[in-house]
Amino acid sequence: MLRFKYFVYSAVLLMLPLTVGAAEIYNAKAKSCQRISSAPQTGLTSCADFSRKNLEGRHLAGRNLNGIKLIRARLRQVDLSNSSLQGAKLAFSELHEARLTDADLQYANLREANLFKANLQGADLRGANLKNARLAGANLLHAKFNNETILPFDHTKAVQLGMQFIP
Repeated sequence: MLRFKYFVYSAVLLMLPLTVGAAEIYNAKAKSCQRISSAPQTGLTSCADFSRKNLEGRHLAGRNLNGIKLIRARLRQVDLSNSSLQGAKLAFSELHEARLTDADLQYANLREANLFKANLQGADLRGANLKNARLAGANLLHAKFNNETILPFDHTKAVQLGMQFIP
């Protein structure tokens, strides 16, 4: 009986990516997620894991993707504008020319992510980790940061780039 349940569960997981988009899988799984104990103040969940997946060019604007795992994912030209990605794990991801306008990236891990020519205008980066992120050509106008935000440059340069310090 246990072997049969495992087989059915595996078959369903294999078919899901073929039938629905990444955001729908995340929302479906969100019903049974557990809290991340390291971030109780945000109430984030850690549901979907799309690490190392290719989601290039997807339109995921306005979605709730809090806590999603996209480590080393290929997200070139993906549209995540107005999406909530609080606590998302995007370390080492390829976000070349991604649209992240007005995205909520509070406490997101973007360590060593490639954000070349990404549009982060108005994005909320408070508490986010952008250590060694590649931001050449990125639009950071009105992006929010605070003392908890780890940037690949100092706060003076952040203000020069048009970012807003919000304590």
